[in-house]
Amino acid sequence: MLPPGIAFAAARAFEAFPGDIYELRLIGGQCAFLVTSAGIRFLSADGGLSGGVPRMPLTVGRDEPEELVERAIGYSGFAHEEELKQSFLTRADGTRIGIAYTGGTGSLKTGRVASVNIRLPVRGAAFDCPALDALLRELPGGVLVAGGPNTGKTTLLRYCCRYLAGGLGGVYRKVCAVDERMELAGGGEAFDLGVCTDVISGRSKREAILTALRLLSPEVIVCDEIGSCRETESILEGLNSGVTFIASMHARDLPQLARRGQFLRLFEENVFSFVVMLSPAERGKIASVYSYDEVADEIHRNGRVVLRGGADRVLREYPETAACRSAAKAV
Repeated sequence: MLPPGIAFAAARAFEAFPGDIYELRLIGGQCAFLVTSAGIRFLSADGGLSGGVPRMPLTVGRDEPEELVERAIGYSGFAHEEELKQSFLTRADGTRIGIAYTGGTGSLKTGRVASVNIRLPVRGAAFDCPALDALLRELPGGVLVAGGPNTGKTTLLRYCCRYLAGGLGGVYRKVCAVDERMELAGGGEAFDLGVCTDVISGRSKREAILTALRLLSPEVIVCDEIGSCRETESILEGLNSGVTFIASMHARDLPQLARRGQFLRLFEENVFSFVVMLSPAERGKIASVYSYDEVADEIHRNGRVVLRGGADRVLREYPETAACRSAAKAV
């Protein structure tokens, strides 16, 4: 799907680079670059890579990002209209394309594609963490996967699906993957999520969770990124049905997570009993697995109060910010 000049240079760079490549970034009028395990690497016209802009850079034409998107959708915008409105495309092989529009209302019909970010999937990764495997084997409560960008959150969610629904722990569980942005399963059958995993993709978390609860009777629901208050409330609705949730959320470390309003709302209802924090330095590396009490202690250190007491376990927020006031009001 790449324009010819970019395809030639990218192919040579991908073949020669010794580490992992996470993203290919193409910004109209700028030098193309890769996001790699060694940091950002800029592409030269002959496929070479460097830590700074090279003397002969591979400059992306102003129209080439839009040409790439047109190629990716087979010149059929109607068939991908909903994805394009949300500024992304997911191909059948799991490759995801983020789209930045300029002008208009953010679509191919009224705007221009200024840049694209091609995110490359990681397949079949396993996580060398006995604590995580023990946690998934017993699954005494919900699990939240947290980390910064490019730390492997989605890859870890896939591993959780395979472990639970593929019998890796000795027991098969009924799992439903709520794949709103079509990242968990890819655009088709790109990833193995376990033989007992149902996939609901391309629908809002609220719709997908309600569908799963009414029709699929899952034991575990695995969600991609939790970002909004509406998504938080959808998970709380599902909690009353006795389903265990495994989900992900952006946070570079536990203190930052403990300050997020959406997390506090879910924590107060005891949706998540454990937090798996991914390493910011090494993609796919688990830094720590935190228990409920360890997370509660961190929240307390941030100036908040956690009242423990079995079913009466409650988290109360001091009204320091708008997010805190919202959480306190909910309590």
